Amino acid sequence: MAPVARTLYVLVGLTALLVGLVAAKNLYVGLKMNVTPLSRMNWDNVITKGRPRLVSIVHFYRSNDGQSEQFSADYKTVSLDLDGIYKFAAVDCDENYELCEKEGVTKFPTVRVYPPLPVPPFDHEGELSAKAVTNVAARYVLSNVITVTSANVDTFISDSPAVPKVLLFTDKKVAPLIFKALSKSFEKKLFFGLVNKEEETLMKRYGVKTTPQIVVIKANEKKPLLYTGEIKYQAIFDFLNVHSETFVAGGGSSQDSAATKAWLTEIVPELEGKSGKDICFGVENVLCVILVSDGKPDKEYIETLKEAHKLFDRKIDRGTKYNFMWVDRTKEAEFANIFGLESVPNIAILNPGRRKRFVIHPGSVTLDSLKDTFDKISGGDMRFTNLKGDLPSLKLR
Repeated sequence: MAPVARTLYVLVGLTALLVGLVAAKNLYVGLKMNVTPLSRMNWDNVITKGRPRLVSIVHFYRSNDGQSEQFSADYKTVSLDLDGIYKFAAVDCDENYELCEKEGVTKFPTVRVYPPLPVPPFDHEGELSAKAVTNVAARYVLSNVITVTSANVDTFISDSPAVPKVLLFTDKKVAPLIFKALSKSFEKKLFFGLVNKEEETLMKRYGVKTTPQIVVIKANEKKPLLYTGEIKYQAIFDFLNVHSETFVAGGGSSQDSAATKAWLTEIVPELEGKSGKDICFGVENVLCVILVSDGKPDKEYIETLKEAHKLFDRKIDRGTKYNFMWVDRTKEAEFANIFGLESVPNIAILNPGRRKRFVIHPGSVTLDSLKDTFDKISGGDMRFTNLKGDLPSLKLR
């Protein structure tokens, strides 16, 4: 080969190599993205340290793999929309081959999801699109959100009073990804609760007219704070962060709240040793509406009590409150027998205050019949029977 030709060949080869290297280096360079380029220098700081609570997604690529350039454009866009929910990162394996070898990556491109520990990382299989990857990763997003209903809201709000509460009113039954991620970001600073719009009492109580609506409740504020910005992670984060700087951290998270107790998330829980104090005996200004049955009551009776709860749930924070529950006479015979019931299912209404007394519902277990009894109690027309001494202890189960 002539010297000139040889020189041209070398220059063309070097040019092609340089173009390939520049393309690889520039794949994730720019302002319009939230993708972190990784190397051995920052891997532990970005990925390893985040494993206890974050879901990280890493795109391993080479400049000539034939798919990464197209995928990267989609990946960048999604990183802007979902930043905060996931940690988005990428590794150029032409430049960082030792890191890729250490991670056992041999196929390019590889998109790997790193869930919170102890779940092991896994490679995404199937359609190579950012949406497909994030849809799979969604199941691993951790959450401190608990369901709040009219049955447990008072406990949720009063528990750890120094910690502000964040409520999301929504038409969904489960928390959206944004709210889950926020609950982890503000762990030990805020408690997060999800309220379904069917909880009409709570909608009225907090002045919520449409959903979705985020409400912040602080002990030193007379009125709740309503968020009016975009339903996007960063916008909500900034709103909560401004307020959280003045909050007193109370430790723990929503999952540590007493409101997570199963019997406080049910409208008609079982009355037994663990639940007794929370739903009846330790509650002030309450009448305990107890459905006594042999075994778990039929669904129709539970539904009747749920309807009664909806109808008679206290709309203002004063006066008598009705708590609805059921007790299994076969397991709590000593307690159930204080009511002297000849047949079950039947309802006893217990005042567990200092002067303990009860009255037996005289009618059938129907909504109309219960309404008549409650009206008579409100009018002072029902005669209660006094109980002497302490109530029999319920069994811990």
